[in-house]
Amino acid sequence: QDHTFCGIMFALKCNDFLPINSIVIHSLAVRGRLGPITVWVCNRSSDAQSYDGSLLNTPAEEWTKIHERTYRPSWRAYQALDFQDTPVTLEPGQVKAFYIHSSLRSDESIVYDNERGIFSHQDKGEILQILPGRAHLSDIPFGNINLWGWQGAWRLHREFVGRISFGAVYKLWNPQEHKKFGSKFQNLALLLFACQRRAESPFSMVPDEVIFYILNMCRWDWVNDCASSMLKSRGLFKKQRGVMAKLQIPCLADRETWHQRDLCVIDSSGG
Repeated sequence: QDHTFCGIMFALKCNDFLPINSIVIHSLAVRGRLGPITVWVCNRSSDAQSYDGSLLNTPAEEWTKIHERTYRPSWRAYQALDFQDTPVTLEPGQVKAFYIHSSLRSDESIVYDNERGIFSHQDKGEILQILPGRAHLSDIPFGNINLWGWQGAWRLHREFVGRISFGAVYKLWNPQEHKKFGSKFQNLALLLFACQRRAESPFSMVPDEVIFYILNMCRWDWVNDCASSMLKSRGLFKKQRGVMAKLQIPCLADRETWHQRDLCVIDSSGG
């Protein structure tokens, strides 16, 4: 059952297991009695690995207002709160906090819900996660006294109800980004270079730069890599790296940069 009051504060996380440079959020949508609405974003951010919810405790002076407008009631349809002129960018593994507030003196201004888990929702592309937050019971932005004037204004363990509009900026393949792509794409890259190293292959006449360009123009999912398989591969890789660290074996993938020839390990003699 949905609840309503003056505001909702919550966090968004950009997942880091896909080859993404960033996501750009340009609109949130809510429903309710609405009225004078403002949208705020916290000036601080957090790493997903260390996020503990403390962003939601950030003082009011460390938030930036990115949208302000008065809206008519919209109980069923979501009303978009557009801030395309001041979009918010999240990088992989980054968490940012948002706060939507109505100054209407009503307990029906914005719809929200009770917290249901460690994260509220995840988009179908598994790019973005909505994390739980808190509801606000004051008609004054960041106010600490509720509408009744005798108790605190924040209710914990609540979650955002609405829609989020965003765009994803994907990485283009290059040797330095090779390990951030899925296993099928990595195999594709190695296969092309393996063919190029064999004298009987037509690819042997193609210079490295052309293959780099071909791979650079291929989408990350054109060889059927998907979010679930990449997440699974990442988990296996982390386990492998942990074992290698215990055995004090250097891991090639831990190097900050890749040289072009790191991908071209096939003997060029034909054999």
